[in-house]
Amino acid sequence: MKLPLSCLGLVALLLSCSAKGDTIIGTPITRVPSVISKPGDYRLAKNLTLAKGSDAAIVISASNVNLDFNGYTLTASGTTNSAGGIGVWIRASRVTVRNGTIVGFGDAVAAINATTPLSSITIEDLTCQTQLGAASLYIDSSDTTLLRCHVTNPSGAATTNNGIYLNASATVEDCTVSDLIATGSTVLGFVIHDGPGTGQATDVLRHCVVSNLSTTGSSSHQGGVWYGSANTVVDDCYFYNLDIPVAQGTGQIIVKNSTFRACGSSLGAGNATDGGNNTFVP
Repeated sequence: MKLPLSCLGLVALLLSCSAKGDTIIGTPITRVPSVISKPGDYRLAKNLTLAKGSDAAIVISASNVNLDFNGYTLTASGTTNSAGGIGVWIRASRVTVRNGTIVGFGDAVAAINATTPLSSITIEDLTCQTQLGAASLYIDSSDTTLLRCHVTNPSGAATTNNGIYLNASATVEDCTVSDLIATGSTVLGFVIHDGPGTGQATDVLRHCVVSNLSTTGSSSHQGGVWYGSANTVVDDCYFYNLDIPVAQGTGQIIVKNSTFRACGSSLGAGNATDGGNNTFVP
């Protein structure tokens, strides 16, 4: 994926477009906060705004749920627009969230359950803008699939700390993280964490883009991929304007067929292995 720098903004714009109102399948959601407590298909019926005073706009507490944003936007306002707010909180397994935009929460989507391990979470065609929490997409689940998701910060103000956090096995394709400004000293595009059983998780990032990350801290570190003890493959990805494109960790990571522009002449720190056909451009 050797994209010219001039094309990055256009690519992100085109990929983030959703088709509004493309389905009438499923139970309509017309207000937030809302709790989905039964299996089935659900859809947003219009743009929705979570007023101040609530922590999560939509909570999914049942397994076997498909939530289609239907091209609409979910927005936080007032005191909800803080690090503690969640756009969609997934607390069950076998859940799909797709086709929309989430603006102004702490985490756009958080898939996490403190008592029950989650699995089979799919997020696709979702644009996350101007989040304020630990990560725009915070997915603590095995067998995760992320397709065509885009994390960005069009406001230009200091917001989220990281783009996409993954714990346990995941496949990520055609996703972008761009233009984030963290309110600390470190900002990361993808955080590939340890998962259950140290070193047992396997994560694949394919056709992804990380670009233009910055911080407000006195010492600044911009990382494309940070990995813990998970085994990770980075294939055909594009990294731009990062001081550490692949950051440290104890797991094995193979990087191949990828382009690094304005990132120095090496992959970065840690146990990254050059799998071949990588390009480094000053």
